Amino acid sequence: MIQSNWGAFIASLFFILQVHASDTFDSQWLKLLRYNNYNSSFESEADSNAFFLTSRGKTDPEGEYQKFIRVMKTPVSGDNHPVCMFPARALKIFQDNKSTKPDFSKCDKLNRYLKATDPKGASLVFASYFIQKPSSAFGHTFLRLHTNRLGNAALLDFAVDFAASVDTQNPIAYGVKGIIGGFKGRFSRMPYFLKIREYADLDSRDVWEYPLNLTNQELLMLTLHLWEMDQAYFDYYYFSENCSYHILRAIEAVTNKDISKDLKFFVLPIDTIHALSKNNVLLSPKRIPSQYSKVKTSLDSLSQENKLTVLEFYHDPFSFNLNIVNDIFLVDAMIDILNYKFAESLLTDSSDAKTIKLRESLLLKRSQMGSSKQPIISTIDSPSSGHFGSYFDMGYSYGDKKSINLTHAFALHQFKHSPKGFSNKFQMTMGEIQLSLLKNTIKFDSFKIFDVMNASTSFFLEFKPSWRFAIGVSRDFSTTNSVEPFALLNSGVSLLADDDYLLNLSFTFRPRFQEASNQFQLPAGVSLISQRNGQSFQIGIEASIYRNFDLSVYEFKLEPYFRKLINRNLEVYIQSSSRRAETQFSSGFTAFY
Repeated sequence: MIQSNWGAFIASLFFILQVHASDTFDSQWLKLLRYNNYNSSFESEADSNAFFLTSRGKTDPEGEYQKFIRVMKTPVSGDNHPVCMFPARALKIFQDNKSTKPDFSKCDKLNRYLKATDPKGASLVFASYFIQKPSSAFGHTFLRLHTNRLGNAALLDFAVDFAASVDTQNPIAYGVKGIIGGFKGRFSRMPYFLKIREYADLDSRDVWEYPLNLTNQELLMLTLHLWEMDQAYFDYYYFSENCSYHILRAIEAVTNKDISKDLKFFVLPIDTIHALSKNNVLLSPKRIPSQYSKVKTSLDSLSQENKLTVLEFYHDPFSFNLNIVNDIFLVDAMIDILNYKFAESLLTDSSDAKTIKLRESLLLKRSQMGSSKQPIISTIDSPSSGHFGSYFDMGYSYGDKKSINLTHAFALHQFKHSPKGFSNKFQMTMGEIQLSLLKNTIKFDSFKIFDVMNASTSFFLEFKPSWRFAIGVSRDFSTTNSVEPFALLNSGVSLLADDDYLLNLSFTFRPRFQEASNQFQLPAGVSLISQRNGQSFQIGIEASIYRNFDLSVYEFKLEPYFRKLINRNLEVYIQSSSRRAETQFSSGFTAFY
């Protein structure tokens, strides 16, 4: 275990390290300074001059290494000395060359940081997918440094986050700058409980903690390396060099494993989890349930009569007569309801006296009722147990015509895919392109920029409509077989029979522009999704009927399907598709990577 006396620990560590001397830097030096190798040249991802000691530091790892060896031989006079600003590099050079021992005794800020952090471990934390906020739709990862504090003080652990420094409220400017690297991305530290409050309580997202499989030496190096990140900023790219990417690169630097080689150009948080798991860096996760999950579990444990009582309390808590409540589980459910419904009021500066007083009354009543066995929160598959974030689909279609169909998307999940690690009640597809090979001809069928669906239960406590939104170009429903730009706007209800069944009924608009007639059209209708999830299969039907008012004709689609899970990243399927112009049958497979 790492001791609280960091000076003594670091001093002793210098004499027990068994690292062969090296005349020059090795791969870990490149990782610590974020260098990438481009043929015979190097360039660091860090875009801050303060992160380097030389003017050519961004592209000269050898020069940076030799410069640091020289400055380590100069007396350390205070916090601005490179040894104090870049202690992980100093420790690395000492490992390479035992004759150069860094002196941290006069690094006041660094020593205060080490004393406050004093980690006994670290975890990668994943906040689940949050479809309501586009910037969080793919989930979010950050680090937790576990301190040596005991009991509830563990919530005072440090969270280390990487995020863009956003300088605009304009959603269009935000999207463009996020894609082209127009924001500066920085690391930041904060109390861990603030992150749990943000994600599990306010956003009501399940949070997963994956302990990092680090040695004491690697844990020390991680702590020092994160200190060095105070001097760095990086151009932030939403789809590539994002929060999850830079958190992974920090872990990669201290473990000296080539983990980032397993990433694609588009980096999703789930991809970094899979890459770290593949390299044996992550241990078994622990789930921190959201307020939503707690309420759902509480309600599931109640009788039907008590559920009605809780619903009455939910809709008018301040007029509810608490004197009639004598059931322990009912009071527990009411406390969970209050924490869920008034999360923002109870956890932020906007707290109001009436809500606080009601919560205190419930807690007082609960304290007088003795202990009880808390309901067990239902097990949910961890994100790392699900499929990878990109997929390729290949199928053979026959019927009115024969073709080989190819589909590729870089992200992330469809409701038809296995819900293990995800959910069958949400969809986030981006960059999906569909092609067909027909009579030795490659035909472009569609390209979806994104297709997003939130089909969470509409009648849980209060009515919340489901919705779906997509935009792209497609031949679907085209009377001229030409490619037409389209959008899909969908809103309705999702009904809950159990967690393994999805039933969604919606009103749908599909505006499009028909090039042949040079007309904007607005077909409208209804759509249905019905799907049952088994242990390793999905069976369902997707149907829709539209009225094209301009042409006074109806258009419909009927697609029953069956999908079988072969392993985590491979599914096979059979399905049919009936439309006004044709009927097709197809079979194929979906491979995730």
